[in-house]
Amino acid sequence: MDRVVRSTGGLGVWVQIHRGGAHCAALLPVVALLPIRLSTKINCGLVFTAGALVALSPWLVKNQLMTGNPVFPLANGLFRAVPPGWSEEQTRQWDRGHALKPEECTLASRARGSWVRIAGDSYQRFGPAVLVLGLVGLASRRRSRTDAALAAMLALQLLIWTFATHEYARFAVPLIIPLVILGGRALPPDARGVRSALVLAALACGASWNFAFAAVRHARESAEGVPGSLFHEGRVPDLSSSA
Repeated sequence: MDRVVRSTGGLGVWVQIHRGGAHCAALLPVVALLPIRLSTKINCGLVFTAGALVALSPWLVKNQLMTGNPVFPLANGLFRAVPPGWSEEQTRQWDRGHALKPEECTLASRARGSWVRIAGDSYQRFGPAVLVLGLVGLASRRRSRTDAALAAMLALQLLIWTFATHEYARFAVPLIIPLVILGGRALPPDARGVRSALVLAALACGASWNFAFAAVRHARESAEGVPGSLFHEGRVPDLSSSA
């Protein structure tokens, strides 16, 4: 299992460096809260970090060889990489496009962005069920060391998203990992009666809400008179010639 965690931590950065970085960093509290000796915790943390870096290294090496910056186009002000087709002006443009506006950098604006782009996200990448059940799973029973580790993971991921990104909703997707696990812990194996009924009702309502939301989005984004399946099959007719 530890091999899977190490490799997926590094491979996650291939998909999106913000998401992979949040995934890797947020797993460290799990190691810190393990009921083992400090020296073993340090060794576990080092082994995890080394495994993630090994998985990530092909991406770093490729970027270094092609651009002179292992994390291109991030930190380009530090590495000063100017590969063919790229200029210092494009670096500044990229930095401007991936930064919050000055008025969005206040603590109040960042907190408001957390609400608007996670719970109130117009595309609802989370949906209400995973948010509600995740918090219920954390607050509705006696908490254990596992809960503390998951809560620390969730908090660290949220801090990384809030202060180390430009708060795009898709960068918050790693929050789903601890939320789903906490949501599953909202219904322990020995749960009975009202608790089970409430959790199952919340799941049913959340699934129904997600399905209805997805159906509405699909209907709005489908072409007039064209079956929506054509978009997924790549068979949308070319209407440019008739324009």
